[in-house]
Amino acid sequence: MGGSDHGIYQIRFAKSPLAGGNFEPALLRITPGQQRILGEAADYLRTKQPRTGVTVAGLIVRLFREGSYGPGEAVIQGVADDSGEARRHRIELSEPDYSEAVRAHTNGLQVSATGDLDIRGTRRSLRKLTSFAVIPGLDDES
Repeated sequence: MGGSDHGIYQIRFAKSPLAGGNFEPALLRITPGQQRILGEAADYLRTKQPRTGVTVAGLIVRLFREGSYGPGEAVIQGVADDSGEARRHRIELSEPDYSEAVRAHTNGLQVSATGDLDIRGTRRSLRKLTSFAVIPGLDDES
């Protein structure tokens, strides 16, 4: 609205003829300065704010690390306790936790991770992990 040069525009609000009565329509005028503020507010509201202490439980569906030893990245396909929706969440793991993630992936075991949920566009990441654990299954002998 207002175009790329943020020209002044007006919005007219009128009651439906079905509402009955005779009311004057209201006219709202939006200036270039107000358009910039409204644009900043819209950007802020579209940005998902990080949340702390979120736990995700699910299956490891992707593993990656640079070498055969060291820390790495995993992706959990699972449900976050704050939303109840199944999504993919990226996590960065230390060497011992990465080894556990490999074991869970190989054996089809579920994992649980808790950290700060960061959302950038459609990418969800758990950062600053406070816990990572393999949820023991019936066939888990480790």
